[in-house]
Amino acid sequence: MVIGTGYKRHNCIESGTNKTVCRNQANVKSCRYYKSGSSFFYPNPAGTYINAVLPESIRGAVNIRIYNLAGIKVSDFDTEASDRYPVRLDVSRLPAGSYFAVFTGIPANLSYTGRFIISR
Repeated sequence: MVIGTGYKRHNCIESGTNKTVCRNQANVKSCRYYKSGSSFFYPNPAGTYINAVLPESIRGAVNIRIYNLAGIKVSDFDTEASDRYPVRLDVSRLPAGSYFAVFTGIPANLSYTGRFIISR
């Protein structure tokens, strides 16, 4: 659900058990409303990259595994997640289709899964 546009940087505003997360990077302008503890991807469907906004419990070192719908792991790498910016995933080498990404916070050993689509 889009509730605003035109924000110049990441901005989180606490609102009960929900958060408002706003972004403006490259040509992507979005402001999404989601429940605390969940994750979302944008743009979704993706072309060559996708941004992942992770729950606040996953920060610092993160392992990311991407699986296709057949359950085959197509990517596995480590990166850093921060409070200010989403994790940017390069999906340019993956064929069009649906995928699951598993994000595991290495220090906390917590995992979250999200689904995204690549279309070209």
